[in-house]
Amino acid sequence: MKTILLVLAILLLVLSACAVQQQASANQSVDKMDKSQAMSATKASGAATAKTGTAASATGKVTATIAKSNATKAAKAESKITVKRVANQTKPVSQPQPAPQPEPVQPQSIQQQPQKSEEPKTTTIVAILGKEGFDKTELEISSGSTVTWENNDKIDVTLTIFMEGKFYKNSELIKPGESFSIVFEEKGKFEYWAVAYGMKAGITVT
Repeated sequence: MKTILLVLAILLLVLSACAVQQQASANQSVDKMDKSQAMSATKASGAATAKTGTAASATGKVTATIAKSNATKAAKAESKITVKRVANQTKPVSQPQPAPQPEPVQPQSIQQQPQKSEEPKTTTIVAILGKEGFDKTELEISSGSTVTWENNDKIDVTLTIFMEGKFYKNSELIKPGESFSIVFEEKGKFEYWAVAYGMKAGITVT
């Protein structure tokens, strides 16, 4: 019985030792894995940091290039403005030219043309005396003058007037005590007849 118990105790000890050894091996494997993962993570972090640094460097270069380009453009624009200011300052100012003075107009002597003396426009009265004819048989008047015939007879009279041998005009019916007038504007020789008596007379218009 003691021998059995002793064998059991030894087996338990062997099993315990094996378990401890296995546990230690497992712990070592875990440690190795942890170290390997840590190294991989460290490498990955380093690579990421290097990439980040490269990207930051490139961004810095681009920013510096843009800033330099903007500064160059600003300097050129300022230079152009300065040149324009200097040109405007050195440009001569044109003096206003005096307005031309009008030349004095010499008064021209106005020569008065002698006015032609117009012949007075007159009115000549001719009396119709019936069978005795007219009190004036020949008249000479100026252009624009008027001849008035007065009927001193007891019957109605009509006059027929000719110019240069051609019919010119008939008078209205002139009743006793009434008259008839014509303004002679045209120059020439005229004749008039009293139809009731067959008598004639002449007028010369000048």
